[in-house]
Amino acid sequence: MPDTVPPISQVHHENKFPDCLCMDLEGILVESEKIDLPITIEFNEQWELLEGGRLKFGLKGGTLKLNLENGHIPQNLCNLTGLKVLTEEQVTEKFQFPSICEVTTNGSELNLVWLFELKKASSVLKGTLLKEKLGTLTVNNQPCCVEATFEVELKYVHITEVEGLWSEKDSINKQRIAQVRVRKNLCSLLQPYVSRTKLRYG
Repeated sequence: MPDTVPPISQVHHENKFPDCLCMDLEGILVESEKIDLPITIEFNEQWELLEGGRLKFGLKGGTLKLNLENGHIPQNLCNLTGLKVLTEEQVTEKFQFPSICEVTTNGSELNLVWLFELKKASSVLKGTLLKEKLGTLTVNNQPCCVEATFEVELKYVHITEVEGLWSEKDSINKQRIAQVRVRKNLCSLLQPYVSRTKLRYG
C-alpha cells in the first residue's frame, strides 16, 4: 500500500488592511520533501478612519519575513530578487506607468527576509506580484510549518489624501505637525504586521 502524502494546509490567513496589501502564500509539493512556495501580493491604496477624519494611504515598501519550523530553504534555491514590475488589472482612461519595486533578500535558511522598495512610477506601490516563487523548501521533519509576515516601518507609509484631519486655514507649520502625528498613529495601526499567513505540512 503506497504511503499517503500529507496535505499542505493553510492554518492562518490574515490581511489586516486588504485594500492596501493582500498577501497569499501557497505550498506546492514538487517532489518528496520538497515544497515550492509561490506568493501573490496585491498592493493598492486604502481609506482609513482616524482622529475624527479619514485618510487614504499606501506603501512605498516593506519587509516580507519567512519563519521556518522543521524545514529550510538553501540559499541557492531562494528566488524573488531584483526589479519587479507590478501588474495592474484595472484599466483606467489615463495612462499610468506600472509600479516598479526592487526586491533584495537576506537572512538565514530558517529566517529569510525580502525587502521591497518602490523605485519608479506611482507615489505608492500599486499592482500585483503574481505567484512569484520565494524558493523551494526542504522538509527536515514533520510537521513542517511556514509563517510569512509582511511588516512596514514609518518611512514606507505614505498618505495620499486626507479629509477632516486638519484645516487648510491652519499654518503650514501646524499642518506639518499634524501630518507627522497622523502618520505615526497610522503606522501604529499597521503593527506588528500588515499581513500574516501560516502553512503546515504533515
